[in-house]
Amino acid sequence: MNKILYLTCTIVILFSNSCVPEVVSCFPIKINENKKLSIEQNYTCIIMPTPSLIGSNISSKNHKKLGSKGIVAKNTKWNNGETIRVKFLNGDPCLHEIVKKYALEWTEYANLKLEFVNSNEIADIKINIDSDITKFNGSSYLGTDCRKLPQDQPTMHLSLNQYKPGIILRQLVLHEFGHAFGLHHEHQHPNSTLNWNEEVVYNWYMLINNYTKEEVETSVLKKFEKTDENIFYSDEYDQKSIMHYYVLPFLTTDFKGVPLNTKLSDNDKKIISDMYPNTMNPL
Repeated sequence: MNKILYLTCTIVILFSNSCVPEVVSCFPIKINENKKLSIEQNYTCIIMPTPSLIGSNISSKNHKKLGSKGIVAKNTKWNNGETIRVKFLNGDPCLHEIVKKYALEWTEYANLKLEFVNSNEIADIKINIDSDITKFNGSSYLGTDCRKLPQDQPTMHLSLNQYKPGIILRQLVLHEFGHAFGLHHEHQHPNSTLNWNEEVVYNWYMLINNYTKEEVETSVLKKFEKTDENIFYSDEYDQKSIMHYYVLPFLTTDFKGVPLNTKLSDNDKKIISDMYPNTMNPL
C-alpha cells in the first residue's frame, strides 16, 4: 500500500505545474528552480563504503572538530587548491550540463577546482546517471576515497532525468558533491535534536528505499560520538544544511520534521570555506 502511495505521489509530482524557465535549451520541457514542491518527497542518500571504511566505524578516529557547523571526514579531505577531475560514465549531455552547473556552486566557497573531462580520460569522480523517473536518491564516496576505484566504476550515482523539478535536481547534485568534497550527513551530528521514532524509521526506509537494517542504522539513525576527539564536527547542528536528510514529520516521536533543503545554507558555505580556505578571497 505504501509503495503504491509513493508511486502515485511521484507521478503527481512529475506531471504537476512544475514548469517555467529552462535549465538547458536542449530539453523539450521547462523546469522551475524556485517553485516549492506541492507534495513531499522522500530523497535519501547512502555514503558508499570504500576500502578505507569497510569493516570500520566511520565515526572512529577519522574525524576532527571544526569551528563551524558540519561534519567532515578528516582522512578523505582533498588538498587545498586542488583540481578535481570529474567525468560522466553515461547519461544525456543535457543532464551533464545541469550537474556541472550545480556542482560548481560549491567552488564559489571552496578553494577547489572542478575539471570536467571526457569519459575516456582519467578522473577522480566518476558519475553514473540513473534515469529511472521513480527514483529520488543518490550515493557517493567520501572525498579522496573516490580515487580508490577503477576508472570504469562509478564513485557517484545520481538519479536524474529531465522531468524532475529543478529544485530536486539541484538538491541531489549539491548533496552528493558535498559528500565528494568530504562532508558527512548533518542529521548525524552529535547535537542533532531529532527524536527519531526508530521502529517507524526502520520500516519506512526498508520499505520505500529498500535499505537494509544496517543501512538505516548507519545512514539515518546513528549519531557521531561527542567523546571521540578525532570527530570532525562543530558545536552547532544545522537543520538548513544541504547535507541534512529531508525528514517527514511522522518519522519522529514529536512529529517535528525537517524540510527538503535545496540550496547551500550559510553554514554549508562557511564549513566548506573553512575546509578549503581561499586566503586571497576569504568568505
